[in-house]
Amino acid sequence: MSIPMSAPTPVVENLKKQAKYLLKRHREGYYPVCQRIRNNSARFRGSSDKDIMASKFALHEAQEIVAKENGFDSWSALKKEGATMSNVKEPTLEACSLITAFPMILVGSVAEAVTYYTQKLGFKVDYLWGEPPFYGMITRDRASLHLRHVCEHQIRHNAEDILSTAIPVTNVKALFLEFQEKGVEFHQRLKPQPWGATDFIVKDLDGNLLCFASTPEPKT
Repeated sequence: MSIPMSAPTPVVENLKKQAKYLLKRHREGYYPVCQRIRNNSARFRGSSDKDIMASKFALHEAQEIVAKENGFDSWSALKKEGATMSNVKEPTLEACSLITAFPMILVGSVAEAVTYYTQKLGFKVDYLWGEPPFYGMITRDRASLHLRHVCEHQIRHNAEDILSTAIPVTNVKALFLEFQEKGVEFHQRLKPQPWGATDFIVKDLDGNLLCFASTPEPKT
């Protein structure tokens, strides 16, 4: 049985659900949606996160945003092209590959964490979101970390030596000496490991444990 031309395609139905979810998140006060709204809505362009959250936000606006995120000028244009979209082949699994991973560091204050990571550990800020910031990314060389604000009681303190991230390093001793000179708190000082790596572990302001390690020498 064929679907009537007036019936929404599965693709359009899925995007409609995405718009409803965007609207729901706005009503729940979920601040990360502010950047999506600001980037794709002329009405909110240049508005602060606080102003966006305080404003009324309708379903038709959420639909327009979802349409623009999918390369359409409007929701009506998206619906018109829905049949074509439903016939687009999804990429096969063989065509996909993981590029990298960004560890999530949970902190009580993103602003204070940024000060620590930039002044003590030599990272640079890529971006910060929110006023005050609740999310951001910092980078040193090819290592990137995402900082995410959570309530203090939600932060997982690493009482059992659970690492938040492990970062491979060239010349790990030089980095250890750099951090030592800056008065960084070490959870574990520079130490050779049985598996061939040499590493040390830093404890940040929120108790997150970061392991900096040399690459183990290949066995011959």
